[in-house]
This record gives sequence, structure tokens and C-alpha cells, in this order.
Amino acid sequence: MAYASPESGTVQIYVVPFPGPGGKWQTSTGGGRDARWSKNGHELFYLSGTALIAVPYTVEKNSFQPGQPQKLFEDLFEVRAPLGSYDVMADGQHFVMFQLNGGRMAAPSGPSVVLNWIDQTRQLVAAGQSDAAK
Repeated sequence: MAYASPESGTVQIYVVPFPGPGGKWQTSTGGGRDARWSKNGHELFYLSGTALIAVPYTVEKNSFQPGQPQKLFEDLFEVRAPLGSYDVMADGQHFVMFQLNGGRMAAPSGPSVVLNWIDQTRQLVAAGQSDAAK
């Protein structure tokens, strides 16, 4: 399990076995938050300031062995979202992120309820297919 903790004085990313017992390994070096595991089981991603970091790792004899952290993207906007500001696609090579307009996140609006969203999605897909045929 990967988590962020300020126990060292700066919020860093740590890894512990789940369920325990076992060791604890600090994987970030310059601060970190919003850790995500790659689906291929070979990398851990996290945000550090405005950069997205990847840490390759191996597991040997119940010991987590983090590799050298590498910056993937820099100058990302500092976005704090309730469920995270990015996610890693299954291939581990693509990411989904919030996009900010003019460097600012839009003010949150009230909740929206969308009825018949499946029908609306089908109509949008059909319209897109007819546009592609032109």
C-alpha cells in the first residue's frame, strides 16, 4: 500500500505491505502526494509540487526495492481534487488529468443529474461516426 505522510517533517510517499507485517519504504525524495500504482506492477506514480514522478520498483523476498524517481511531466498545475487530480491508464503510458482554464480551476457548481445518459452517449457516438464518414 502506498500513502502520503508528513512523519519526516515533509509530506512524502511511503510503501508498506498490506496486510502487514513488514517494512516501510520511503519512495519520494522531494515531497509527494496522490500516489498511484501502475497496472503492470512495475511503477509507482506520485505528484511532487507541479511534477508527475514515476518510480520503478521490484519486490524481492518481501522487500520493496524502489528505483530512481524520474520526472515524467513538469509544470503541471497544482490541483487538489477530492479523489485525486490524475489517474494512470492500464497501459502505464497514458494519464488522465484535470485541465485548468487559464491556470485556474472553475468554481465548483452544484451536483448535476443526467437522465438518459446512455441514449445521449449513443447519439454523440453516432454523430461522431457520421462526421468521420464525410
